[in-house]
Amino acid sequence: MEAIKPSSYKYLIIVLIIIISGIIIIAGTLYYNNDKNITRNEKYNELKAIANLKINEFLLWQNERISDAKFISNNYRMVYDIENLVSGNLNSKKNLYKEFSRFRDLYGYDNIFILNSSGVLLFTLDSTFNTVDTTSLSLAQKTKKLNDVFVGDFYMCPIHEKVHYDIMAPVKGENNKYIATIFFSINPEDFLYPLIQKWPTPSKSAETLIVRSENDSIVFLNELRHAKGTALRMKSSINNKNLPAVQAASGKTGFFEGRDYRNIDVLTHLDKIPGTNWYMVSKVDKKEIFEELNKEATFITLMVLILILFNGALLTWIYNSRQKNIYKKLLANEIELHESQEEYRATLYSIGDGVITTDKKGIIKQLNPIAEQLTGWTETEAKGKKLEEVFKIINEETLEPVENPVKKVLKEGLIVGLANHTLLISKDGNRIPIADSGAPIKDVKGNITGVVLVFRDQIEERLSQKILTESEQRLRSTLDNMLEGCQIIDLDWKYVYLNNVAEVHNRRPKSELLGKKYMDTWPGIEGSNIFLLIKKCMDEKIPAHIVNKFVFPDGAVGWFDLSIEPIPEGVFILSIDITEKMKAEENLRQSEARFQSYIDYSPLGVFITDNNGKYIDVNKAACDITGYSKDELLSMSISDLISNEILPVFEIVKNEGEAHIEIPFIHKNKSTRYWIVSAVKLSENRFLGFVNDITERKNSEIALRESEAYIKVILDNLPIGVAVNSVDPTVQFEYMNDNFARFYRTSKENLVDNNVFWEAVYEDSEFREKIKKRVLDDCASGNPDQMFWEDIPISRKGQLISYISAKNIPIAGKGLMISVVWDVTERKKAEIELTKRENLLQRIFDILPIGLWFADKNGKIIKGNPAGIKIWGAEPKVGIEEYKVFKARRLPSGEEIANNDWALYHTITRGVTITDELLEISAFDGAKKIVLNYTAPIFDNDGNIDGAIVVNNDITNLKLTEAQLKERELLFQALMDNSPIYIFFKDRDIKSIHLSKNYEQMLGKPLSELLGKDMFELFPSEFANKMIEDDKKIVKEGKMIVVDEIFNDRYYTTIKFPIRDENNSPILAGFTIDITDRKKVEQEIIKLNEELELRIQERTRDLENKNSELERMNKAFIGREMRIKELKEKIKELENRN
Repeated sequence: MEAIKPSSYKYLIIVLIIIISGIIIIAGTLYYNNDKNITRNEKYNELKAIANLKINEFLLWQNERISDAKFISNNYRMVYDIENLVSGNLNSKKNLYKEFSRFRDLYGYDNIFILNSSGVLLFTLDSTFNTVDTTSLSLAQKTKKLNDVFVGDFYMCPIHEKVHYDIMAPVKGENNKYIATIFFSINPEDFLYPLIQKWPTPSKSAETLIVRSENDSIVFLNELRHAKGTALRMKSSINNKNLPAVQAASGKTGFFEGRDYRNIDVLTHLDKIPGTNWYMVSKVDKKEIFEELNKEATFITLMVLILILFNGALLTWIYNSRQKNIYKKLLANEIELHESQEEYRATLYSIGDGVITTDKKGIIKQLNPIAEQLTGWTETEAKGKKLEEVFKIINEETLEPVENPVKKVLKEGLIVGLANHTLLISKDGNRIPIADSGAPIKDVKGNITGVVLVFRDQIEERLSQKILTESEQRLRSTLDNMLEGCQIIDLDWKYVYLNNVAEVHNRRPKSELLGKKYMDTWPGIEGSNIFLLIKKCMDEKIPAHIVNKFVFPDGAVGWFDLSIEPIPEGVFILSIDITEKMKAEENLRQSEARFQSYIDYSPLGVFITDNNGKYIDVNKAACDITGYSKDELLSMSISDLISNEILPVFEIVKNEGEAHIEIPFIHKNKSTRYWIVSAVKLSENRFLGFVNDITERKNSEIALRESEAYIKVILDNLPIGVAVNSVDPTVQFEYMNDNFARFYRTSKENLVDNNVFWEAVYEDSEFREKIKKRVLDDCASGNPDQMFWEDIPISRKGQLISYISAKNIPIAGKGLMISVVWDVTERKKAEIELTKRENLLQRIFDILPIGLWFADKNGKIIKGNPAGIKIWGAEPKVGIEEYKVFKARRLPSGEEIANNDWALYHTITRGVTITDELLEISAFDGAKKIVLNYTAPIFDNDGNIDGAIVVNNDITNLKLTEAQLKERELLFQALMDNSPIYIFFKDRDIKSIHLSKNYEQMLGKPLSELLGKDMFELFPSEFANKMIEDDKKIVKEGKMIVVDEIFNDRYYTTIKFPIRDENNSPILAGFTIDITDRKKVEQEIIKLNEELELRIQERTRDLENKNSELERMNKAFIGREMRIKELKEKIKELENRN
């Protein structure tokens, strides 16, 4: 593709500027027209949203009022009071006034009144409401005929001279029979008219109105924004087809442009209100809608001009920038070429080898400094000469000339090298051994344009090689004369070197080993440790060491200390013959083993320690005695087993050479045991000890001593008082524990002296003599059964009395007795308390609010409490065969209870417990009651039925309350299932406990997956955090709040307030209204209102200017009139003179 010429590029830029400017102008025009259509559509959508919002709010309000009417007209208590009112019982008015007043205040009704089936006013909340208009009477008859809740229409009441709007509900008595009509009267000006008139966003002309068709006219039902007193008074002809209200009444819905009741062009949305004969018209003046577009047209024109100027400037800048970049690129390429040449020259002249370059004819072009040194020619001298003149080479051995490498490179086109032993003859005749190579130089097309020859001086290399050879000879001589065996095995496992000692160690001459494989020389060696170790060293290049036992083919055994080192050729093995050393060590080990066996099988514990007391060796008996293993003992010392106080014994053995002693020591299980130790000193650093464990004998001695103390401890700590004493009649104590003195409320010290017992224990002299005589007589009888005394009071002045029981047991042949005493004060108190409780139970029996009956084992009712007598209206003390005097039916079946089917009958005859038996009883006083019946048997100690207990719980009022509660629950559930707003209840942990059905649509899940969840499981975290913060604040402070929220691009208003559950704990309730459509309209209308305010200000200024002009003209006109009047008067005056 051909590039654009620089001369043509300028004209291309000009053409682009013209084309793009044209596109911008067309785009601006299209944008203006599109924005005009968008403005029209947005305003229409706004009108539609507002109309739908108002219709939905009205229907919601109307449905709530209908639900109120249904609830009240079907409420059991309300129906009951209305029935009484219809029957002439005026006492019901008070209840009705209270209930209806609550509904009026709660829901804003203007009045609630009741008409009977004849149209007579029975009840009204408004004391001034005395006369019923004919329309209300007609509506009452219609409600009676429909027998269902009925919603009326707007009408002008001639009596009250205001607009009425009523909801009627029929009241049905028994058999669903109509008895009256409840009127819920609503003043439209309180809610309906404000709802219709209210416009959610600022606007000078927008309004909503409702109309209905009457004959050949359209009636306006609400007050209009631009006209007053219009509700049900203003009408328009149905033939005025340009009027939006007429179009709506004729059935048209949606968008319509026409002229309103002011004869002004308007944009409207028409709709029918479901369930009514009303039509809603939402409208706004066209002038208000399109007024803003004029400013927008000016703005678009200005933006088009700015874009055209910007486009021209941008393309001009691009052209200039392109020209600058071309010059910059050429300069950069030139600099890069110069740097590349300098880099090549620096590389050539700094390389460590000699370099000569030639052209393709072999003429020299360059020599670097090294090449100048080796050839003796300078670069200036050599340039232009043939290579053979400067670079003369001969064979080192034959001194014959060698072929010029340049010719070979030019001929073959490949890299070539010189043969070994080549000499370079320099310009001064020196002969220098060299190594070189030649390579072709090619152009970009691959053609050879010359040759580069690289060569280096090999004098130093030859010298290094000579030194290395001499070093190898010295090393071989050293290895051959070493005292250790040296052998080298190459990577192919062949012996390549053995010194003389290695030949002796292998017990085979070198000639049988050198050049032979290691595995062939020693068959079967592959499985041995030495082979694996050599292989690892060879493979991983890791040094190794091993003491190896080797069995030779003739059966002889040799021990060798082998060091294996990796070398480049393979491995180097250094061997030392240690056979004699290993034999001596083996003999020593056998001797030690015999000595060890003597120690190991000794019945005494044997310990060998060093000079610091650390154990060097122990036998099995020592391990058994201490409980430690041998390894554990060898890591320990004497101080680990015996206490610091006994350690000086070890010093005695050190100083005197021996010791015999009995010592305690600490067993592994932490118990203390006892040894007899005999220790001797073997050497300066060796000590031998024999130990005999005498723990069992020692423990027997200790146990004997402890036994006596143990019995005493038991007696001292018994929970009863124990003493050993004489009673003859003097009381003298051999022993007493603390409790004995404590229970007698004295001390041991007070009882030490003989015969002080009676005075110390019994303060009251009269009682002391009495109890002393009784005890002495009982003891003198010698009968142990008679020596037992119960509940003896022990008194102390100013203190509570305590009680004891005591018993004496004679000790035969000793003249002593074991006296036992125990405190029975608590038992005595319990008996007193039991008597009090029996009295209390009787009191509870008498005042218990539920019925309680007792029957004997034959089923005869023997007693009932007052509550039970009140329930049945009597206290029938009848036997099992007389239960028929009781009348009752089981619920819910209604089955009459037979004589032998009463719960008490089954309890007495079968011993069963019957609970929660629901009965409707006929009491002996004729009253009908609902009771819960319970019966339970009473068993004696042998498990036989000894009687029964019957419990009656009167739940008549509870059942009535449950029915009312169930009715309210059904209403509540209906509200939750059908509510158009979102209703919620949350617990203290801000988890959902009740949600209305419509939450399924909001959150996209069934209610079963929403209930019991916290807010983080239902909503995004940021939204949930804010929600939980508000909820906790409400629960804590107990105040209602209203919040606006945005969720899933929709707007909501939520009202939250605290309530209390059945445990009086605060929980949260509230409802959420979707205000998305209203919000969007409000936002748009706010914007429009701001524009409107600006226009009003402009219009106001214009009117002020015109008003000033009119005032000026008026003043001029008045002045002219005054002058004309003066002229007329002067003319008249002249005429009169004439």
